[in-house]
Amino acid sequence: MSKQIINSDCLLCVWDCGIKAHIEDGRLVKVEGQPEHPVSKGYICPRGASLPDYVYSPTRLTTPLLKEKAGSKRLVGIRP
Repeated sequence: MSKQIINSDCLLCVWDCGIKAHIEDGRLVKVEGQPEHPVSKGYICPRGASLPDYVYSPTRLTTPLLKEKAGSKRLVGIRP
């Protein structure tokens, strides 16, 4: 089992809190605050703490949507 801790920033809000992303076998499993971060000092909000749920949500959009004139949306592919 491969484990890593990667220092990064949470970009889910304007505060850019310092986070430690725990990766196991290439998958994000846990996020915690960086105590040494000069601004957040180890704090992360509930939104940041739930990053693994956000990343792996079955309802997460993985394809761009195009808004139609009638207000509906349709999936569009990404051109290389």
